Amino acid sequence: MASSTSTTTPSKHAFTQRVQDVRCPKSDINALILDYLTMEGYSMAAAKFSKEANLQPQQDDASIRSRQEIQHYIHIGNFEAAIESLNEYDPAILDEDESLHLRFCDCS
Repeated sequence: MASSTSTTTPSKHAFTQRVQDVRCPKSDINALILDYLTMEGYSMAAAKFSKEANLQPQQDDASIRSRQEIQHYIHIGNFEAAIESLNEYDPAILDEDESLHLRFCDCS
């Protein structure tokens, strides 16, 4: 039985036009760029960009390094070290975020 909902995809031209019609303030774009640099661990680039764009840095260098260390341990599968680093960074986070705690319990 055929579905009554349309599954047609808008044409590339229509999509391109819609994208061009969106007006995004430069401050929003700058905040998005700063968020990306921070989350990916480019602390020096984030610091320079935030200064140039007159934005407040989202995290200090120590926080970014801690996040990178935790991510590294997760990527290599060393979940015990990740949990230890996470507890050093924020001792209450696993107690407060049950879903995060359960994810670590499933992995280790």
